[in-house]
Amino acid sequence: MIQIKAGIGLEPYKIEIKSATGNILIADEPVENGGQNKGFSPKELLASALAACTCATLRMYA
Repeated sequence: MIQIKAGIGLEPYKIEIKSATGNILIADEPVENGGQNKGFSPKELLASALAACTCATLRMYA
């Protein structure tokens, strides 16, 4: 099973997301939503996951 750890520090809405393999992502809300725009927004993370899956699938069949 995939393991992901997420933690929030002192900065509002800034979240560090770490995979079991050591990869790290920073997620944050845009300034207009109270964040500091220091990382991917939740919508961008979802769109990125779908784009990565689509690209990998296309590569398999190309």
